[in-house]
Amino acid sequence: MNVDPQLKGSEQPGPVPLAGAEANRRPAAEVGRRGLDVARVRLLSILAGGAAGAIARGGVGQALPHHGGSWPWATFSVNLAGAYVLAWSTTRLAERVAPTRYWR
Repeated sequence: MNVDPQLKGSEQPGPVPLAGAEANRRPAAEVGRRGLDVARVRLLSILAGGAAGAIARGGVGQALPHHGGSWPWATFSVNLAGAYVLAWSTTRLAERVAPTRYWR
């Protein structure tokens, strides 16, 4: 930050506050030292859940094949199980993490 010698201490420009998605990101140097930032962990968890669901649907679909014109119960049951796991894990995380005033 450039400091203007003619300005008094309280008149010096401060850091610009970040807004939106940039507020959740940490500087690159800090990310390398402490691990992944929140946005990347969120993205990786979504990717892992989608991959696990696709593999489960494929495996159960081969084990319990459906015939043309009938309801795909295997896919339906895997989707219900995935929704249950998602709801359970979200509830557990909400109990462990202290909510902020922005929590909804």
